[in-house]
Amino acid sequence: MDRRKRKMLVAAAMVMGLVLVLTACEQLVPQDPTPLPEVEEAALMAVSDETGIAVEDMEAVDVERSEWPDACLGLGEPDEVCAQVITPGWQVTILAEGEEYVVRTDDFGEEVRIED
Repeated sequence: MDRRKRKMLVAAAMVMGLVLVLTACEQLVPQDPTPLPEVEEAALMAVSDETGIAVEDMEAVDVERSEWPDACLGLGEPDEVCAQVITPGWQVTILAEGEEYVVRTDDFGEEVRIED
């Protein structure tokens, strides 16, 4: 087999391997994941801490999947350094005493920020 054909076969094998790896990875990530209870709980706690309203007096009225532009969920402070990575997470709308609060979280409710 000549050198050119060997290179083409090696390149084709690499492409096929990459396709298999990417296909396998895609199947590991749920396409429509549901939020963990921790996400909703973290959002409720953040609003409670901010407002003084008891968690029992609040309700999560909407939870939507979202992607944030950075590790600060797109709500970094002017003097804050935020890793510039797409951060998957949730947008949770909380109803408390007639007011709506929009809360952003990461996938697990570990990073939580309330929109102004």
